[in-house]
Amino acid sequence: MTLSKRLQTIYDMTPNAVTADIGSDHGKLIISLFEDGKIPHGYAVENKKGPYSRLVKAIEQKGYIDDVVPLFSDGISDIPTTVGTVIIAGMGGKNIVDILKAHIESHPNDLSRIERLIFPLPNISLTESESLSELSPLSALIWTVSTDTSEIIFFSSSDNTVPISS
Repeated sequence: MTLSKRLQTIYDMTPNAVTADIGSDHGKLIISLFEDGKIPHGYAVENKKGPYSRLVKAIEQKGYIDDVVPLFSDGISDIPTTVGTVIIAGMGGKNIVDILKAHIESHPNDLSRIERLIFPLPNISLTESESLSELSPLSALIWTVSTDTSEIIFFSSSDNTVPISS
């Protein structure tokens, strides 16, 4: 399966671990990771009926339903404790922050089981009416996550920059 440059970048950063792809959409990434033997097992998470139906169909067509498990869920709170890598890349920065924030609030210290988080560098543009203080929740959230997790990988989907590890 051919991946876009953005998905290929994420693919290349994904270690051999049980992986959850939050906002899987069509499932191309998680299916490719499993199909190529890059991960032993995966979870594809979607929270909208249309994309979830397409995701299930794509996984079933490949015959991977027991190996790439589709989950109809809002975020990372429903993923099993066996997941070592979480990819949150099919959405905007605000949604990513909201997902991580909700999980931290409902499951304090639970992110310590996750070895690697992969998500895009947020594209934040401030209007004249906003200030840099708008960024502080994001900075605080990333700090909270990074103190709980072994590794956070940020990537830029706009070009070929080298991913930043934290």
